[in-house]
Amino acid sequence: MATELTLLYFHIRGWSQKFENNRTRELKFMDWVPLSNRMDTDGYVELLDHSDGPAHFAVWIACVIIASRCENPALRGVLLRDGGAPHTPSSIARQCRIPAPICEIAIDRLQKMDWMESVSQSKIVPLPKPQDDAGISHNG
Repeated sequence: MATELTLLYFHIRGWSQKFENNRTRELKFMDWVPLSNRMDTDGYVELLDHSDGPAHFAVWIACVIIASRCENPALRGVLLRDGGAPHTPSSIARQCRIPAPICEIAIDRLQKMDWMESVSQSKIVPLPKPQDDAGISHNG
């Protein structure tokens, strides 16, 4: 009896709230990502409080950038390769040119910190569609 292989996708937790805004939701392709500039949060301190913390932060930023470039805007936040296959730590390492062992450890830490998660395809929730224009000017 053959067992069905369930593919797991890396997903940035809270993507819609943390990395999207009214301007990005209108974009079909993102050339930039809104990113918090806070360096005093518990999560930031925890990530950097490691002998390879700066490298793990670089992996985090690379994952955010990769997740922002989905071909399907409704799936931004999911780390997908061209064609829709899920990224692996080694494919992320190849794309961002950070050594694979560093990516593997960083991704494991990011999941333990609840910044990333592994989800099956059925658990991926598409981003909400942009809000329609009200059609009424605020200037009149």
